[in-house]
Amino acid sequence: MRIFLLLLTIIVFFPTTVFAKDQIKLIYIHGTNDNNYEKKLEFRENVNKLHPYLVKEFNKSEKVKKYLLQNGKYTISPSPLPFYWGDQSKNDLNLLADWLDITKFFSPKLAQSVRSMLAHTLHDAIWIQKYNNMKPVVDKLHKLTSIVVKKEDKYIILGHSAGSFITIEYILYKLPMIDTKLFLQKEKLSEEKLNEIEKIGYRTTCIDALIDSGIAIFKKDNTLMLEKENIVNNYANLAEIEKTSCTPLNNVAGIITFGSPIALFYSGFSDSSDLMIKSLQRCLAKNNMFFLNINFAEDPLGFPIMVEDNYTNIIKYDNSSEEIYVSNNQTDLLEQNKTNEFQTKYGFVYDKSNIRSNKFVASAHTAYWTKRKLFSKSVVKAYEEGISTFLDSIIISP
Repeated sequence: MRIFLLLLTIIVFFPTTVFAKDQIKLIYIHGTNDNNYEKKLEFRENVNKLHPYLVKEFNKSEKVKKYLLQNGKYTISPSPLPFYWGDQSKNDLNLLADWLDITKFFSPKLAQSVRSMLAHTLHDAIWIQKYNNMKPVVDKLHKLTSIVVKKEDKYIILGHSAGSFITIEYILYKLPMIDTKLFLQKEKLSEEKLNEIEKIGYRTTCIDALIDSGIAIFKKDNTLMLEKENIVNNYANLAEIEKTSCTPLNNVAGIITFGSPIALFYSGFSDSSDLMIKSLQRCLAKNNMFFLNINFAEDPLGFPIMVEDNYTNIIKYDNSSEEIYVSNNQTDLLEQNKTNEFQTKYGFVYDKSNIRSNKFVASAHTAYWTKRKLFSKSVVKAYEEGISTFLDSIIISP
């Protein structure tokens, strides 16, 4: 009886968090920049309806339980986190509406309808691609992920349509994937300054930290350019700036893009010479993060991305190349596997754009929110296929 009362007291008075598992939060990014309160409510409603289906499918998968949830260490949070960015472009949308109003006086109705559809579709993509528009949205998203990080949880970002651009830009700017030693050497910094920086200590950092510290600028061709003036003093502040500019690698579980035209706007996904995209893929592969690109076959704006068929090409570093930013300071996955120590590193990139939704072309782009069961099953199926392909590609026979 005394033992029973003792157990009861522990359950009642000890914090329930003692028994709680760490969570993986799902962050959903809006696909258009409609500055409309009704659209914002509609987006939140769509997220709330879709989320339970995804949670259910994730929890049914044995591969998800083993690799993503790490055999019970994590659980998928039942509460979704919607991220709406439509209110960032009010002036631009009002101007676009004025232009469309002018053309309706002399255009046939069919031409006006097509023009309106193309204008809004392309406007979303083009508007968010501009750095001065993207940066405030990425910073706003960073505030949301920082809340998750403070709770020591992980997160998965799901970006729909133009929201997939924000997803890519976020991890491109915020993931610590740049080895400062390799970067500074490639930029041919003088030996004297390299020695001074080496005394401070080389580190792996994110693009935003390099930019915010004044060490580098990000050019339009997806490359970094060193700002050599005051480089040593700026570098001395880098570690402190990282705390607010970067997101910790350990808190990012993965990203999912869907209904996404990123292949059109980010040529690096089909260009093996694009250094930043290559660095990003290697960072994901070496740090236990996944990237899924999901599209319905009928979606005219859903484009597949090209990824490496053999993941050893992503993970194994070419020492003869001078154009590698990502650090090789971790034990190579292939070496881990040879010594039977491969357990935790299973990041991968996978595309699944052959999903039949049986929707008309005109409605397929938004059907992910209504074909919730199909979409959720497809996400989990893509994860299972991706992890299997990755594991098969790195297995080396003794």
